[in-house]
Amino acid sequence: MLSDRDRERDRQTLREVQRRWLAEDPGFVASFDAVGPRDSTCSVQWAYDRPRSAYMTAMAVAVAVALVVAMLMLSAPGSALLFAALVVVTAVLWCHQDEDRQGA
Repeated sequence: MLSDRDRERDRQTLREVQRRWLAEDPGFVASFDAVGPRDSTCSVQWAYDRPRSAYMTAMAVAVAVALVVAMLMLSAPGSALLFAALVVVTAVLWCHQDEDRQGA
């Protein structure tokens, strides 16, 4: 964890870099302002705006992939296919349930 002194030094370094960019290429700096924070796909707000089913689906897919790989390593392709099918059906149902909630 950074100390207060380290944080302040980092802030000063950032301000210096910003000042230099603004002096050297104002158009480059202005291009960031033109985009705005709303359009960034890496913002925290973008993550909060995702429906809960997206996270649940991602977790289910991750678990299923692990199970499919484990079943394939154990030479059980039938079980691997069953896990994969279960995940697809679950993901489709969650997506449809989320769409129904948003439409209501």
